[in-house]
Amino acid sequence: MTTIDFLRPGLTRLDCPMPRFASVNAYVIGSPGHQLLIDTGMPGLATEAVWKDAENQGLVSGVTDLVCTHMHRDHTGQAPRLLALHQAKLRMSPAEHSHITWASSAEESRRQSATQRFLHMAGVNPEHAQKSRPIDYSMLAPFPPDYAPLADGDHLAAGGINWEVIIGGGHSSAGVCLLSEDETLFASGDQILSGAGPHVSVWSETPDADPLGDYFAYLDRLAFIPETTLVLPGHGKPFANLSAQVTKIAAAHHRRLDAIMASANKAMTVQSLSEFAFSARAAQRFGDLLPGMVMSLANYLWHREKLIRTVTDDGVALFEKA
Repeated sequence: MTTIDFLRPGLTRLDCPMPRFASVNAYVIGSPGHQLLIDTGMPGLATEAVWKDAENQGLVSGVTDLVCTHMHRDHTGQAPRLLALHQAKLRMSPAEHSHITWASSAEESRRQSATQRFLHMAGVNPEHAQKSRPIDYSMLAPFPPDYAPLADGDHLAAGGINWEVIIGGGHSSAGVCLLSEDETLFASGDQILSGAGPHVSVWSETPDADPLGDYFAYLDRLAFIPETTLVLPGHGKPFANLSAQVTKIAAAHHRRLDAIMASANKAMTVQSLSEFAFSARAAQRFGDLLPGMVMSLANYLWHREKLIRTVTDDGVALFEKA
């Protein structure tokens, strides 16, 4: 059943299906003829049906802008259809647009090779690694090449609201968030979620990256946002009291960092460190995402010289307390 959540006049949340993690949000903002869409849900007929239901009810009409907060397919999966149907302008950060353009068009063998090298580097069991596959973006090829780039600090008038663009790394390389001029709304994409917050991962294309450092820097920038601001997250229901959620998310990451520091008394692979950073239940839930999540913790400590990283002759990364 389609879930359409009328948050207030001119602000509607579409609760779109997502097989692995329950659901993903898309937002329709503004009156017909001047509407802003934020994110789109997954590719496929199930999510397309959600949009068609909303369109048939007259809830989506006269769209001028589509903001994809980041490149992950649960946020961009319906972009080609929506852009073509409404003749809207696509807005993304250049890094995210470049990434999805590459991911949707790269040869599967090339992406698979990068995944295998990364899992080997993380010390994942070869038999398990061979079963892993990169996330498939091929159904989005060719991703729409025309877009209006968003930069940190930009101002955007869309959906009848003036927005400030806040761009931060962590969950993705340069996720777009939108803060309304009156500070009543904050569209956070997946940068801020309720509960445990978003997963922060190192990806196979950039194994030396420090996304957790980028994420902490992003979280520090949100202190000025009022407690009364309604956060519009990429998953889950909207919520207020942003600073408490920021504190909770940061504390959870620091607990995992402390656990790794307490355990890395000898050279250890990312796979070995994972049992200290995440519970067995969490490891099962995140599945193939787990090596990248643990690598983000290890890389954060390595970049700050709290861990020493050694790469063996056959390409396995070992981390040990400095």
